[in-house]
This record gives sequence, C-alpha cells and structure tokens, in this order.
Amino acid sequence: MKTKMISILLGILLCATSLYAQNTPFSTFQRNPYIKTTFITKSMFDLVPDLKVGNTTIKEMKNKLEQVEIYNNESNASAGSLGDLMKMNAVSIIERDYDLILSLQEGNTEIMFYTRKAKRNSLVNEAKAEANDNLITDLVMINYDSKTKTNYNGECTVIRIVGKLTAEDIRKFASVKQ
Repeated sequence: MKTKMISILLGILLCATSLYAQNTPFSTFQRNPYIKTTFITKSMFDLVPDLKVGNTTIKEMKNKLEQVEIYNNESNASAGSLGDLMKMNAVSIIERDYDLILSLQEGNTEIMFYTRKAKRNSLVNEAKAEANDNLITDLVMINYDSKTKTNYNGECTVIRIVGKLTAEDIRKFASVKQ
C-alpha cells in the first residue's frame, strides 16, 4: 500500500514537472538538441542567497523572482543557421504580447529587451490596480551575434526573467558597481 501511494505521488510530481517545464513561450527551444536550456526556479534561489547580480543579491530579490530561463545555441557548423532562426523565432513569439523597450545594435551584435506588464484585475481596488500597472511580470533579453554580416552561423542567447519586478529592480540587476 505504501509503495503504491509513493508511486502515485511520484507520478503526480512528474506530471506537474512536465507541465511546469512547458509553461514558457520558448518551449520549442527545449526540444532542439543544439540549444542549451537552463531553468532556475524559486527553490534554487534559496540555495544561493548571497549570489550577486548587478548591485543586488538573490536574497534581496527572492520574493520578486519566480524563475529565470536561459536559452543558448552554440555556434556550431552542424547547427547551421540556428542562431538566426532562434532570434527570428524568439522575436516572433514575444512581439505579440511584449513591448520592445530597448534595441541596440553595435557591429555584428544586436541586443533587444522586451517587457510584459501585469494585467489589470478589475476586482482589486484602484490603488492596487495602479501599483500593479507598473509591475513587470516578464523581462526578455535577446542577445544575437551574427559573427559577420555574410556568415549565417550566429550565436543567440535568450534570457527570460519571470516575477513581479519594478523598473528599479531591473536597474539593480543591470547595474555594475564601479
């Protein structure tokens, strides 16, 4: 009986894990063997509370972060033009629901930041709704390096930060102490 109960609980846990892993707009990247996928969940943040990110630590941001996803293709001849396709797919996936807040191109490198803000809930009071309007629930950075303008074997990294962040929180992540 105990073994059966443990088997059922393990089965439920595995199903929940697979559903959780699919809760990303970039699930197609997970199935590609040339794309490295890293998920860092809220539970993992507890294991590294003193990790410095910009001018803050994970401990300070822990209650605001839900997960971090990192997708990266390695520039590799067998992957062909994967970096280019990855960039195009990422942009087409997120441009429907996200706002482009920064696009920067320098040489062969292109960096784009997209955000999605919290949805207004009509059942909360107006003050909470206004505060909620300023919360960023998703921050996506796409970093693409084409290597050369004629070589279509570029590298692409997509980083997605999920949580309830303010513009100040993002500044803390992005800033570096001098």
